[in-house]
Amino acid sequence: MTGILKPTSGTCRVLGADPTQNHNQFVRQIGVVFGNRSNLIWDLPVIDSFKMMKEIYEIEDDRFNAQLELLTQNIGIQDILDVPVRQMSLGQRMRCELVVALLHSPKILFLDEQPSALMPFRKLRCIVLLRKSTLNRN
Repeated sequence: MTGILKPTSGTCRVLGADPTQNHNQFVRQIGVVFGNRSNLIWDLPVIDSFKMMKEIYEIEDDRFNAQLELLTQNIGIQDILDVPVRQMSLGQRMRCELVVALLHSPKILFLDEQPSALMPFRKLRCIVLLRKSTLNRN
C-alpha cells in the first residue's frame, strides 16, 4: 500500500491513486513507520534527521518549525533532539520515527508493525497528532 512493492495481480488504490504510479507524488501524501527500517540517521543527533526530511519534502521554515514543535512536545522528545540515534532506547527511536513520518503533514500514516515500544497513552496521542497535523496542512 506504500508503493514499494508492485502487486503480481490485482489492484490497490490509496487516496484514490495506484501507489506504484507517480510514486514521488504519492509518497508526499503518506507517512510510514517501518518496523525493520529506520528513517533516522544512526550516528547523528535526531534533529539532523528531521532537518533532512524538511529538505526532502521541501517544507517551508515556518511550517517545519511549527510542526516540529507540535510533534516534539506532544510526543515527548524535546529533551532528546541532540542525542545521536544510536544512544536512544527503542521507545525513544520509535517516537522519533513517528515524528519523521508526520513532519510533512501526511494524509495517511502507515505503521508497518504495531509500535509496541510506545505506551498506550502515547499511541492515542499520536493518533490525535496525526489529525492535528493534517489540519495544519496548507
